[in-house]
Amino acid sequence: MNRRLFLGAALIVALGGQALVPHAQAAPAAPDAPPFALVKDINTTPQPNGSFYSQPLFAVIGNTILFSAITPQTGNELWRTDGTESGTQLVKDINPGWDGALPYYGGATFVLSNTLLFPADDGATGMELWRSDGTAAGTMLVKDTWPGADTGYPTSFVASADGRVFFTAQISETHYALWITDGTPAGTTLLHSFNTINTSTCSWAAR
Repeated sequence: MNRRLFLGAALIVALGGQALVPHAQAAPAAPDAPPFALVKDINTTPQPNGSFYSQPLFAVIGNTILFSAITPQTGNELWRTDGTESGTQLVKDINPGWDGALPYYGGATFVLSNTLLFPADDGATGMELWRSDGTAAGTMLVKDTWPGADTGYPTSFVASADGRVFFTAQISETHYALWITDGTPAGTTLLHSFNTINTSTCSWAAR
């Protein structure tokens, strides 16, 4: 038998009698498949970057998506959407004015029991630990880890075995700390403080 014919027959047998069809086209989309569409033009001022910048925040809370978005009036703040134009709105202007409250280059976040934990700066406490359930009333400061206007910048969120969350934050000019939180001010506790990070070895030294 011709070698090519033999190999082709062997492939058909191996595939259960179904020959390979080269360059097969993908099946067309279902007629009722929804097209991509603009949900809402959040930043109506024409600019190259629109409402999103670098690494925007996105998190799912129940049937709602929380995300960061920019407008000239509010800066980078927390928004929510249910996928409709009327359901896409600012959650809370945490830091009033064009500067905004959320980091422009992304930041660590964690969803704990339908509550988003995230870093934000209200203009008075620095970038600290905040929480939000997607409502203005439910969006609040959890802990000012470095008291005053200095920035603690909470990061490195990791779930604990008991349903709480570990995170690290700066507590002074020379020290950082390991914290644990259940998402409430009373349930946010400092576990251990550390010397400043040694950037040459990327290590922590216990005090």
